[in-house]
Amino acid sequence: MPHSRQERAREDRASITTLFSLSGVAGFCCVALALAQASLMGLRWLTIALSVVGVLIAGSGAWSRRAHPHSQDRVWLAVDGTLCGVIILLICFAPGVLNSRWAIDRTVQQPDPNELTVVPRDKAMQRGRLLSKDETVDAATEALRQDDVVARIESAKIGQVSGRGDKLYLLVQFRVVNSGQGQSISLEAFNESPPTLSDSAGRTLAFVEPRLKQIRNRSVVFVDWSGRQAVEIPPRGSQDVMLIFESPLAGDPLQLEVDSAAWGRKGVCRFRIAGIHPAKT
Repeated sequence: MPHSRQERAREDRASITTLFSLSGVAGFCCVALALAQASLMGLRWLTIALSVVGVLIAGSGAWSRRAHPHSQDRVWLAVDGTLCGVIILLICFAPGVLNSRWAIDRTVQQPDPNELTVVPRDKAMQRGRLLSKDETVDAATEALRQDDVVARIESAKIGQVSGRGDKLYLLVQFRVVNSGQGQSISLEAFNESPPTLSDSAGRTLAFVEPRLKQIRNRSVVFVDWSGRQAVEIPPRGSQDVMLIFESPLAGDPLQLEVDSAAWGRKGVCRFRIAGIHPAKT
């Protein structure tokens, strides 16, 4: 009888040793330390290192027990290895689950500065929609945004130009807005890529010149800007340019195309202008 009790005690100790082997305990410690470190200290590299060590311990322990497929310790090792693997996957693909700060630290994809977005004319900072290929927007209700640059038409009318006699021209007041908060935007004088305008009959109207809006003696004036240097538009600022074309002969609508290279971007802004009547001759 005593002999039987001694054998049973040895079997119980062996069962406990099998269940709680050094490899299983070490793997579980790696899991616990990795989770605690992720939530408290927040060192991502240390969390990954502890998880990798846990996977290695579980893998080596399982390999050493391959001759004992029914060993209960293999369950612990499998759980430890799986948990460590899950931690590594979470760090790679969903770090915010382990630490909310890690989700904030992820690299934010920068917007394409050349991407043209159609926005409401008076609410240019709304999300808007992407401009489709060769699309023309309605100048009366829509504007175009490229990152922190907004382009829109303020007005279009037929009238005279100071210094050019009694001849009538089409005057398009074009506005470029810097909606950013960091850097100024350089606006060129349309010397290399002049805007183009066509009427409903498909006839291209000659571009005469651009004139820059300025405030002089508390009055708004448009001064000659042909061949001159670029102007800087400060953050939250805007600049108006009067684009002067020959007067249209056919009725509306008109289509204005402005190359966004004038403000350092790539692409073409196309606006449909309605409500312009040809000049009477």
